[in-house]
Amino acid sequence: MSKESAQQAYAGLVNRCNKLKKSKFILSGAQIAGILKYIAGSPDLIGYVSKCNVGTDYRRELRDALAGEVFRMPSGSKAAVALVTGLLYDFDRNVISLHQFLRTYFKADDIDRSFMLFCNKVITPYVLAFKGVLEGGEMDDDNRDPDYAAPDSVKETIVPYITTLTETVVSDASLTDEERDDYVTMLEGLYLALESSGVKLVKVVWMGLKAVMGDYRSGASYLRSIEKIMRNYAML
Repeated sequence: MSKESAQQAYAGLVNRCNKLKKSKFILSGAQIAGILKYIAGSPDLIGYVSKCNVGTDYRRELRDALAGEVFRMPSGSKAAVALVTGLLYDFDRNVISLHQFLRTYFKADDIDRSFMLFCNKVITPYVLAFKGVLEGGEMDDDNRDPDYAAPDSVKETIVPYITTLTETVVSDASLTDEERDDYVTMLEGLYLALESSGVKLVKVVWMGLKAVMGDYRSGASYLRSIEKIMRNYAML
């Protein structure tokens, strides 16, 4: 599959996913069916989905995603593509009721609002994850320069954790001014390294951040999530 044809196929996927996000719940079944038909009819896209499914246990990923009160996307692009594609197939075949799924994991005042939340928190990351797969984020690691730039999909996945953790630090009254300044400086450093440097420097900054913030309990879950993402992309 050529890179050019894969990008063209991806553009078509983006277009169909955008139509799904703009639709109402009542029309979602037809839109989901259209997405799946498009993927199945594209040798490039179905090829990437097949690669993502190798070594990925869809049912296990689904159990993990549904383990809490809210649906949680996996951090890696490969797992995200495999999970959401499988989930869309289950919706399309009525193996899983989309209506009940939305009511359970995307609670809102009405079903259209629930559907919008689902699109924002599942379909948008799915599109980004597919981009990461096409860019080789988890598929072609062995062929990359040892100090390759972090893929855009990594940045797009990690930056929200950095942003939220920074907000947590800034608003944490239990921290001293010195601790707050140190934590914010390290988080800003990681953000800048992701945006402008190779993975070697990102790794160095990350190690420094962990050393400085390792005992900060309020940030433990964010740090674990960031580390998991970096490991999934062989950055650590």
